[in-house]
Amino acid sequence: MLSYAAIIPHPPFVIEGLKQDQREALSETIKAMKSVGEDVMSLHVETLVLITTHGERYEGALGVALHDPYVASLHAFGDLRGNVEYKPDLRLADRIKRAVRHSDYHATMTTNEMLDHASSVPLVFLKEYVAGMKVVVLTAPVDDARNIVGLGEVVRTAVDEVDERVAVLCVAELSQRLSEVSPGGIHPQATMFDESIRTALADGNSMPILKTTAEELEDVSGEELEAIRLFWCVPDDTEHRIEERAYE
Repeated sequence: MLSYAAIIPHPPFVIEGLKQDQREALSETIKAMKSVGEDVMSLHVETLVLITTHGERYEGALGVALHDPYVASLHAFGDLRGNVEYKPDLRLADRIKRAVRHSDYHATMTTNEMLDHASSVPLVFLKEYVAGMKVVVLTAPVDDARNIVGLGEVVRTAVDEVDERVAVLCVAELSQRLSEVSPGGIHPQATMFDESIRTALADGNSMPILKTTAEELEDVSGEELEAIRLFWCVPDDTEHRIEERAYE
């Protein structure tokens, strides 16, 4: 059953000890991410479902990553302190696969041991809060926006079928072109894009989530909106409250 849901970022340099430590600049993000860890721990969550656009993405098919154990590593960012391992929730992964198979959508299983950096960052950063919890990693498909949102509804039905307390964490960021020092440089529509998605989340208005085209997402480097689309309907039929804890 669904106990908690959140959208969290994946900046590797919030983790203490990395060479390009940006912890001072990202203090509010760090505080907010820790509060998510405190929430899931206090709710006695048993399984974390991570939704991402990284790793292996498939045309028209949800990616369900499964390996025993999952290995979260930030070695590529200079973290030499060793990997963090998590057990998979095989039962929930099977429920998700079956639910998708009996719907109008498709799913593909992957067996990569090493998680991508977007999944690894929160699992490494929050390890003191989520140690012992099982994990399932889902990758949003390359597909039409409405199909991705519909697939999120199917994921929610699978979560409802298990007795474990489940937290769904959408690991996604917004535009990567907000600053002149961004890899792609600044884009004039980037700030407007971010504001429209933040407002949509606060108001429960799906239109900005759905209407942004693939070309527009590419322009502002906002492709991780696809993960938010998959996440959109996960808490939909549960009474819930949206709270923005940080935006940096």
